[in-house]
Amino acid sequence: MRIKAIKTTVDENTQPLQGIVDEIVGEHCNVLDEYMKQVDEALCSDKQPTTKMLEDMLLNINSILYWAGNGLEKSTLKESVAKMVKEERYNTEYNEATGTIADKTAYAKLESQEEELVRQCFTAAVKLYQHKIDRASEMASSLKKIITHRISEMELSRSVI
Repeated sequence: MRIKAIKTTVDENTQPLQGIVDEIVGEHCNVLDEYMKQVDEALCSDKQPTTKMLEDMLLNINSILYWAGNGLEKSTLKESVAKMVKEERYNTEYNEATGTIADKTAYAKLESQEEELVRQCFTAAVKLYQHKIDRASEMASSLKKIITHRISEMELSRSVI
């Protein structure tokens, strides 16, 4: 079936691009990814984490988010530069092409495809960075709520006694 062949082609062509995206994001998000795995394991284990453990998780997530946010800003800048590189290549090829406007446009698009792919890699990396930062921020917020709830319960139990 032709659809399966197209999907296979897409999968094969996506692998090197995904590698580029992973490299871009991994540069500043590996620490966040590893720590979020540890948090997930601690929260999913049968043993309930102590309030101290939750406080440590919250502090560490916020610290790691600072550095991951730094990576997001750098990737956003690189995304902008990649867009300019692509546009420059497109314009150069368009101006050097001959024929009708449609011919020149088609030629310029074809000749600037690799630059467009690099730009798309940075765009995907920025979206992935933002997703990871947003999810980690939500985790930090959830941990804060759990800690606040536990502290309220402890204070309530002290006042009852």
